Amino acid sequence: PPSAQDVPEKPCDPPSQRFDKFINQVNKMRENYDKRRDLYETVSNEKPPFNYAQIIGMALIDEGRMTLKQICDWIERRFAYYKYHKNWNVSSKLTLTLTMLFQFLFLEFHSPQLVIELLLYKSCKR
Repeated sequence: PPSAQDVPEKPCDPPSQRFDKFINQVNKMRENYDKRRDLYETVSNEKPPFNYAQIIGMALIDEGRMTLKQICDWIERRFAYYKYHKNWNVSSKLTLTLTMLFQFLFLEFHSPQLVIELLLYKSCKR
C-alpha cells in the first residue's frame, strides 16, 4: 500500500482565486435568493437550495463582521425554514470551523463573543 509520502499533494488554487470563486458563487446565490425572497422568508417547509457556507457568506457580505449569534439571527430572519427547524445551527457552526474561508476574531481579549470575518487562509492545509 502507498504511504502518505507517496500520495501526491492535491494542488489548490491560490487564496485570492479561491476567495474570488467563493464570492462569485455567493453573489449568484444571492441573485437566486433575491428572486425568491418572499418564498424563503415565509415558507417554513422548503429548505433553501444553498449550503451553509453560501448562506453565511451572504450574511457576511451584507453585514461585514458579525458574531455567531448575529449570523444565526440574520439567517432566521431571511429563511423561514431555519427559523422553525432549530437544529440547523449546529451544522452552521461546523461549517464555520471547517471552511477555509472563515476566520474567527475576538472583539476584545476579555470578550467571549467570537466575531467571524470572511477571510482566506494563506495555505490549503489547515
